[in-house]
Amino acid sequence: MRKRKPSLSPLLITDRELVELQLEHGAQTGVDFLNNILRKMNTLVHSRIDLIVVCDQEECTPTIVAISLEGDAQNSVDSIILAICQHLKNRQDSVFQFTKNQLGATIQPLETADYIGASFSLKEHNAYGFILSVFDDQCQQPTAVLRVHEILLPRIAAETARIVHEKKLTNELQQFRFALNTINLGVYEWNTTKDISVFNKHLFDIIEYQEGDFETTFKNWVSIVHPEDYDKLAVIIEQNREHEQTVYPPVRYRIRTKSGNYKWVEVQSYSYTDKTDNTRHNIGTIKDIDQQLKAEQKLNEIQQREFQLHQQIYQREKLYAFALKAGNLGVYNWYVKEGRAVMSQKLAEILGREEKDFEISFSDWLSLVHPDDQWQFNWKNYHQQAIHNPH
Repeated sequence: MRKRKPSLSPLLITDRELVELQLEHGAQTGVDFLNNILRKMNTLVHSRIDLIVVCDQEECTPTIVAISLEGDAQNSVDSIILAICQHLKNRQDSVFQFTKNQLGATIQPLETADYIGASFSLKEHNAYGFILSVFDDQCQQPTAVLRVHEILLPRIAAETARIVHEKKLTNELQQFRFALNTINLGVYEWNTTKDISVFNKHLFDIIEYQEGDFETTFKNWVSIVHPEDYDKLAVIIEQNREHEQTVYPPVRYRIRTKSGNYKWVEVQSYSYTDKTDNTRHNIGTIKDIDQQLKAEQKLNEIQQREFQLHQQIYQREKLYAFALKAGNLGVYNWYVKEGRAVMSQKLAEILGREEKDFEISFSDWLSLVHPDDQWQFNWKNYHQQAIHNPH
């Protein structure tokens, strides 16, 4: 049987003391601030549990951001959290203070007599949050507890919003990094004012350096660029103004890797001015296109050879046609596997045929050959050999 807290004396805390409490932890932010404030408040208002919850507006999914409690009681507050979330889901109030009597929630199996809380809105994240104090006995001074919540709530709401925002940024950053790793892009950020650069891991992979082996300054980057490509680094290259950013079109140049070999890369970047500290930044992506360009070069060579071959065939066909016309020759195409031959117009004339082009079988052709000369052809045996031995 859990021992209940004894009844305590009335709360004698002033607004000034609550403000000083916040100033005491003024240098802290996020979860550290919230946890320390809850511990102090747990002592001030004589509560058993104090916690801060964030809940998604649409899915009504609660998340405990910070908690201060006596013993192992966190699991026992799940029912009260869900009940409060359901009550607050459709409220539009930026701040709403509530008590157990107002919400009328039944709490089982938590052995508690009372709870008091205050909600706040996180509209930019489509969510809301609330601070909650849970008591073993009926709270004798709910007005004083509500006053504590009221004074601390603005800072609590601000720090909770910070946590939610940072979590969202962390998730987006992880997704962004995953996307970059998936598409194999090197990424850099260069503070041109202070000449400080940050490379992602894949960019180090592209230049074949370990992170500690290459100092990420613009001077060092220029040192690995092929001398013939220096002009492509000039900041006065074609540029377009988009809002207050300078957008640079894609540019290709060669860089020297740690192995001493050069490879082609494609760089796309933009520059902007950070008005908070008046520094100029350049952010860009770098793609390794060395194998792509080599494949394109090989394809171009193949296409060039094919073009030259077609030109040669065309020239030969022209010479062949001229030779046929000048030499008064008949021509045939013999399709061995199909057992047929196609004759040209001139050959048809030589054979005394009227057709412009005509097809005959091998046996038909042999029938046109003088019997004394047929021994020279032996086409039937050749035909059978070609069918069974195509190569």
